[in-house]
Amino acid sequence: MSSRVECEAIIPNYQQHPSNRLRASQILDVLFVPNITMRTNASTQELREKQAVRFHCTGDSNPRIVTWRWERNDTTIPGATTDTFIIPDISHDFHNNKISCIATNRVGSSRVDRRLDVKYGARIVHITEVVGADLDKPTELKCEAIGNPAPIVTWRRKNKGGRVADSGHRSTTVSVQSVYRIDRVSPHSFGWYVCTATVNNFPPASAEAMLLKNDRPNLRSEKDQMATEGKAARLECLAHSIPKPDRITWYRPGGNRINFATSGRFSEETVHMLYGVKSILHIASAQSEDFGYYNCTMTNCYGTVSEKIQLVEKHVLPITFIIIGVIAGVVVMFVAGLACVLYMRCRNEKHAGSVLGSYTDTDSSSDKTVKKRDKLDSPSTLMGQLRQDYNKEMYRFSADYDDMPYKDFTCVPLQEQPQKANNNGYGYIEPYEAYSDHQIYDGDYVHRGDDLVPERLGYDPLYGSGNYSMSSFRANNYDTSTPPPTMTRLTPLHMSNSKLATDV
Repeated sequence: MSSRVECEAIIPNYQQHPSNRLRASQILDVLFVPNITMRTNASTQELREKQAVRFHCTGDSNPRIVTWRWERNDTTIPGATTDTFIIPDISHDFHNNKISCIATNRVGSSRVDRRLDVKYGARIVHITEVVGADLDKPTELKCEAIGNPAPIVTWRRKNKGGRVADSGHRSTTVSVQSVYRIDRVSPHSFGWYVCTATVNNFPPASAEAMLLKNDRPNLRSEKDQMATEGKAARLECLAHSIPKPDRITWYRPGGNRINFATSGRFSEETVHMLYGVKSILHIASAQSEDFGYYNCTMTNCYGTVSEKIQLVEKHVLPITFIIIGVIAGVVVMFVAGLACVLYMRCRNEKHAGSVLGSYTDTDSSSDKTVKKRDKLDSPSTLMGQLRQDYNKEMYRFSADYDDMPYKDFTCVPLQEQPQKANNNGYGYIEPYEAYSDHQIYDGDYVHRGDDLVPERLGYDPLYGSGNYSMSSFRANNYDTSTPPPTMTRLTPLHMSNSKLATDV
């Protein structure tokens, strides 16, 4: 900050002289430490857990070159070297902490502090998870919780199904204090309890505690445990015990107590659990004499309990046998797969051959088969010759017929079936009806009547005169108002319709 200072001199009783008044001035530059204030982006002094908080310092300084530093509880915050400090997600750990902003110039330093008030939900910091009690004596369950504002703690009893009953039932809430005291323990007092801490506008926090009866250890271990000779072995002895055992003893097969200080190969490890312990007996290298029954004994102030555990030798196949077995299994699987592939291939080829033999006659057919078919096709009587001649007139073949083997398109979609030039999918065209005033039927001549004369049915005489090719079709001008008469097709001797399609 700068200011002007003036000095004035006056001669008394000599005011007529023009130079009686003398003045002198000087500009003084006053240097001072920064004068700063701190602000936050919060609308109130209270901050809420998980809120993003921004601290900002402003003020005056001479000289104006200032360096900044931020502290938390008088400890410098690394990286905070500007006039702004941001906490992106403030936690409950900042509650009641002191945040300081320090500005420094060449004259000196000044600081401004702020004590934080962070609102956060309840947290259970300690609970007696397992409590042992004696019948007809008092006991306590403790639950310590924190929160801002201070949480409300309630104790409730779990039902037999493992659930906490509806809080609307008064019988389930047993205490509204952080310490639940039972003046006289009864058999119904043992079981699970739930401690719940609640802060308004925050989710509650819960933890469980178990009240058990003080008693001697209850051993629960596997009766038979396996080990391999020459390798490390272990035996586990599990005890549920409140209070926990204060002495654990192991005995070898034969009844000799194991002295872990001098045994060399034996050692013991104790693992503490929620309501008991697990004692593990380690054997560095199991020998043949180590297998047998061991005795595990645990003692607390309520009694002593022992249990026998058998160490059973586990026989392991040599690695050579394992490799041979794996290779043999792979070979068997390969052979089985190959046999299946060959079987399916032979089955498919056999099925294809049976289809071709039923529906086609190719150049590769044997002479015996051809002679047999010729014999069957040759008419032996005049009536047979008549039937054959008649059927030749009844069936006309398309010029596009390529004598392809029959293929069943029953399961093939219509749009994927091959389109032939003829009017069906079997390689031949439908027979035309040779109209006559007599119809041959089973060797007898039957008069058809004048209503079936070809001229009346619109039959074109040019159809049978040779002026049309074999694959041509002529539209008959039938009278659509009257349905056409039923025509009877003469069945060829020793043949079916499908057979004629490939034989003629």
